[in-house]
Amino acid sequence: MKNVMGSLILSALSLSVLSCGKSTGASQSKVQNIFGNDDRVKLTDTDYPWRTIVKIRSTNDASLGWSGCTGTLVGPDLLLTASHCLQDREGKIHSDIRFYPNFIDGKGPYFVQADTYWRGTKKFSEDWKNDWALVRLNVRIGDSLGYMGLKNVDTATLSSWGPVLTAAGHAGDFGDGQSASVHNGCSVIEEVGERLYSDCDFNNGSSGGPVFATFDDGPKIVGVISAQFLQDDGTKYPSGVAYSRDTANTLVKASNFFEKLIALKDNSDGVLNRTYLNICNNSNTDTISAAVAYSDATWHTKGWYNVKKGECESISMGENYNGNVYVHGHGNGLTWGASPYTFCVNPRSSFDYESADTTCLEDEDDAKVRFGDALALESRKVNTFTFN
Repeated sequence: MKNVMGSLILSALSLSVLSCGKSTGASQSKVQNIFGNDDRVKLTDTDYPWRTIVKIRSTNDASLGWSGCTGTLVGPDLLLTASHCLQDREGKIHSDIRFYPNFIDGKGPYFVQADTYWRGTKKFSEDWKNDWALVRLNVRIGDSLGYMGLKNVDTATLSSWGPVLTAAGHAGDFGDGQSASVHNGCSVIEEVGERLYSDCDFNNGSSGGPVFATFDDGPKIVGVISAQFLQDDGTKYPSGVAYSRDTANTLVKASNFFEKLIALKDNSDGVLNRTYLNICNNSNTDTISAAVAYSDATWHTKGWYNVKKGECESISMGENYNGNVYVHGHGNGLTWGASPYTFCVNPRSSFDYESADTTCLEDEDDAKVRFGDALALESRKVNTFTFN
């Protein structure tokens, strides 16, 4: 191995029973599960390979807000992360997952969503060594941003390298996870129970982030951030703790997902496929407010999506949706939607109801809108409706 990059990346999340970081709006009072000095620095560089680091935000029906994780582009439309970033403990995929490249100071230029997921395990709390996932994105953002390679290195060799690795992630204790943090110069110490134990500094929100080294042919991921050990009372170890098997931060070995990643270049099978509608604003209107409704067994109504001029918004129609969707939009005098189909729209969330003639919910923020003629969407496709 030669030429380990002098300015690598960030870090990881976890806990002995790991969890993703919640967006709380307030910094934690202490930095924890940090070995010795906190060696992390803020990532603001948008050059390669830093722009391959992706912020993941997800929510589910039982969630009170968004959870934060990290992923890495490993192909034109492939992303590597931890399985627990995408699902709950019962293996149910979160209802809304968004992937933001170049997420800095709480903002990303855009987000994309997933078409297909492959998970190393559906029960990550019982199978930490396989807490990995690969995601087929609905847009090939890696064509412009680039993507990292992978290197399958045995643990004895990894541990012999010493402090030459970089860990990267959107840790919640580091600026609330609003920018990624990077620990350059950390190590894989040993392997225990088919997991890599490291002294890389990371915390909740870094889960799914890469740990990598740089070779003559570029950076290569050698592990994925997964979990960190807790004290007996369930709290994290204080800042400055010394590394031990009881305090380690842990990684999933690259060998556990190496063959699957290689195979995905030649097939497209998966566990979940979604259909998307892109709403694009090609008009002279600064912002279009758009909403959609669609029906399978019941009617589903989406909240308002604000689309700036020259941009698009990607809206999930659910798993393998194939059928009609109704669109309404307005802004600066522009309106679209005149059919007899009338639906309620809530600006804050999606919701379901029994039929098209159900009255609006008793909420002053709800509104009735008249939707335009139905658009026929194809299953597992990215479909587009454009305001001109």
